[in-house]
Amino acid sequence: MNKRKKIGLYYWQQYFSRAFPFCATHVIHTSEQLHAAGYFRNDFWQRNFWKFVYIYSGEAEFFANDRSYPIRAGSAMLVHPNTRTSFRILSSRLEQCNIVFQPEFIQTELEKLRDDFRFFTIFGKNESAARELHILNGENKLESLVRKIEKEFELQEDNCHVMLEALLTALLIQLSRHAAKAQRRSGPEVIVSYVSRLIEERFRTPLSLDKIASDVGESKSRLCHIYRKAHDSTIMDDLLQRRLAEARRLLRDSDLPVLEVCYRAGFNDLSGFYRRFRQAHGCTPQKYREQSPE
Repeated sequence: MNKRKKIGLYYWQQYFSRAFPFCATHVIHTSEQLHAAGYFRNDFWQRNFWKFVYIYSGEAEFFANDRSYPIRAGSAMLVHPNTRTSFRILSSRLEQCNIVFQPEFIQTELEKLRDDFRFFTIFGKNESAARELHILNGENKLESLVRKIEKEFELQEDNCHVMLEALLTALLIQLSRHAAKAQRRSGPEVIVSYVSRLIEERFRTPLSLDKIASDVGESKSRLCHIYRKAHDSTIMDDLLQRRLAEARRLLRDSDLPVLEVCYRAGFNDLSGFYRRFRQAHGCTPQKYREQSPE
């Protein structure tokens, strides 16, 4: 019989205020110190805020839910609030910087950022917990940014709030770039999954093969080959089918004018919408609405 895991909780009120939801601390851990502080009275710890960890020196085994990761100097981790974490120190000590925050701290900047491979959508309230942890090893280029953040928070000089927003945004942009590179190295299945999500989430907006190919770092012909091999259909065919499905739903379930249905479903001109709809269904959108059961 499996023993139930004990989970401790950290709350944001222990680290920052609602008005300034950010904190950066320089920490040196030893196993003896953690035992004395009662850290190991729980199997895992969870929190109701985001946490970024950068390792300056030392080695440890980091546990996130049911997986373990070796970490060392240069390791960087962005931990989702849903993730249960713990660690075991393997060296005499572990020196690190902990940056904890709420996404609201940089909400204005998050809204401006591109989300290639959906890195920044992890901060959305309705985001699935499937992608709970971003971990990178050997990323020494991040260290200078982390130290600037640590110093800025420590000094609390004029306009430090604005400076910390900018530095945290820069740090997350660097992480997103590393995450995108890692995704591109993961193989065709990741690219196919990304494009499928893109179609589902952005079919209402203009999408071009040139833009998608640029985002995933592949040529347009290579991208189309990878997708067709996996789906036995083309990207633009699947995008069209998704838009038509949305148009059918709106025609059945709403009284919106056909022109409004056209634009809400992602078509950019009414004549093109009529042509595509008639080709697919053998009738006009109005006729489809009339024939649909109430």
